Amino acid sequence: MVTPVPGWQVLTPVASEADRDGTSDRFVTARRRLRRVTFVTYHTPTSGSLPVRRFTGDADRLRCAFFVGIPATGKTLMVQNFTAIAAGRGRTVHLLQWDLVRGAFDGASAATGYPEIDGVTHPVIRKAVGLWAREAVARWDREHRSTEHLLVCEAPLIGNRMTELVRTRDDATEPLLCAPHSTFYIPAPSDSVRAVIENLRARDTGRPRHVYERANAAPAVVTHLWQEIHHLATHYGLTSHGPDGHTYRQDRYIAVYERVLAHRHTTVLPINDILPVTGSAYDVHPATRQLRPRPDDVERALARAANMPADALRRETERWYEDNGGTG
Repeated sequence: MVTPVPGWQVLTPVASEADRDGTSDRFVTARRRLRRVTFVTYHTPTSGSLPVRRFTGDADRLRCAFFVGIPATGKTLMVQNFTAIAAGRGRTVHLLQWDLVRGAFDGASAATGYPEIDGVTHPVIRKAVGLWAREAVARWDREHRSTEHLLVCEAPLIGNRMTELVRTRDDATEPLLCAPHSTFYIPAPSDSVRAVIENLRARDTGRPRHVYERANAAPAVVTHLWQEIHHLATHYGLTSHGPDGHTYRQDRYIAVYERVLAHRHTTVLPINDILPVTGSAYDVHPATRQLRPRPDDVERALARAANMPADALRRETERWYEDNGGTG
């Protein structure tokens, strides 16, 4: 049973055994073999208005759950509900979120030379956060070997924001990131739901309900990120829709992120209904443990990022989708 926290909206999923272990044919839409590992992409239908049909089984089974995507797609709300379900089922949840970690880097004295520009995080900060995050995941795995521990991560990926988590590397972190018990979720709202989310974010700009909402991407930044997704979908021939790049399209969005995540086990979470929200989506279960960098971690990661050749950093930031399992 999931024990709701007072004032929360806890989504209680229902799924058959076949749905939970991924053997139901209607969930398996793509299967591919890469480096002798079989990766399966699941498209999970909603249960009524709840796009978390798999969450109960996954909260028991997974070692790591990653929620990825651009802003205003429901990632944080999905993280909130997944952590509540997992904690209610006895898991000790550790949370790693881009917005929280980025704040530690932005506020460091060593970061004064890398300010935000028009609300966009500096490329050096983005790279440093990613470098730290990949090492932090490996360290967490070493220090929390018991199966009661679960890592939940929220990562945008776009624009080189924690993209290191999906790049294949010959290091201590890769076996965990590509393991069957690590899943990368893509929350994907329908076109109409996305429009509602964007309108709500625009309305609430300047009126945050949580301290972390102050760092939410501005509407203009969100629009720019969506246009980048559209251009990638067109470039790779991943959509049959026309040239309009100003309007969000669910199919384009899913296609691009599935390509980026080609070397990871992936679950698509279509969001076809407006979900009820009480308070802020950043109000996570009180037993959740936050994964944060220490000051020396921040300084070390910033130094590594700052020492990258400028051309290499610019290329990696602009072509964040490469070296992630796709051909680029």
